[in-house]
Amino acid sequence: MLKKLDLNGAWMARGFDGQHGGPESFLGDRADLRTFLPAQVPGDIHLDLQRAGLVGDYNIGLNAQDQRWVEEQYWLYRRTFDAPADAADKRAWLVFEALDLCARIFLNGEEIGSHANRFVPCRLDVTGRLREGENVLCVLVESGLYSVSEKPGRDYSLQMDHPLHKRSWLRKPQYSFSWDWAPRLVNVGIHGDVRLEWTDAPRLDSLTIYPELSADHSTAKIHVVAFVDRVSDANPKATLRVRVPETGAETTVDVELKEDVTCVAAAVDIPAPKLWWPRPHGDQPLYAMEIELLQDGRPVDSAKRR
Repeated sequence: MLKKLDLNGAWMARGFDGQHGGPESFLGDRADLRTFLPAQVPGDIHLDLQRAGLVGDYNIGLNAQDQRWVEEQYWLYRRTFDAPADAADKRAWLVFEALDLCARIFLNGEEIGSHANRFVPCRLDVTGRLREGENVLCVLVESGLYSVSEKPGRDYSLQMDHPLHKRSWLRKPQYSFSWDWAPRLVNVGIHGDVRLEWTDAPRLDSLTIYPELSADHSTAKIHVVAFVDRVSDANPKATLRVRVPETGAETTVDVELKEDVTCVAAAVDIPAPKLWWPRPHGDQPLYAMEIELLQDGRPVDSAKRR
């Protein structure tokens, strides 16, 4: 069964402006942590600075403009964690659900990967890299401005300030560059959940779920497309089970897993489906979906969606 260790909560962070040294001496066990401030994950560095009393509320006065220096810094997030003993001899991953934006990830002083898309989770294989006992996890992240500094900007948007930030190149929430309801406050931080995962059995890598409604609205199908990571060579046979508890609808699909990732499709029938309507034309019901991956009749991974 896939096991998980939650790495959310209390981290620490500090900034670098490129003029007074870099993060290299802060990645390992003997780092001087006196210049770090408390940070919350998931979160944003602006909120950590505000909680520490270093900046004001960006909703008041000109505080948002006064905080533009934040987006021009590199920020190093750091925490330690104890790796469970049974994770050492299994396939293991560090998972970041949302990084904003350009990030380099270090485990025990060694760079293990990078990421630059706020909308796609980051999954890094750390098999064989975990230490017994305490491990040091660091994430060096910047808003994305450095990554696009030498890219063309004037031809990609008519906005006057686009050559300054070149946000068209950046896969991050565009409203942080100022929309009609938000100030210009370019996000930086670890915005999603962080966890350690480990297993020696197949796992659900990702899921796509979509409905198909009949022309007369009397029936529907809910399609599930699962991408399954085989993980090990021990047993290539698996079963995908999809269930809708509200209706009792259930289906199973047997599959022979490939060496890497296998795509498995399944569908369940929904008689007399409850329809979702825009307000105020009706209700907005959602069906619960339970997806299980089984081997030899026992679940090895599962997920729930609505």
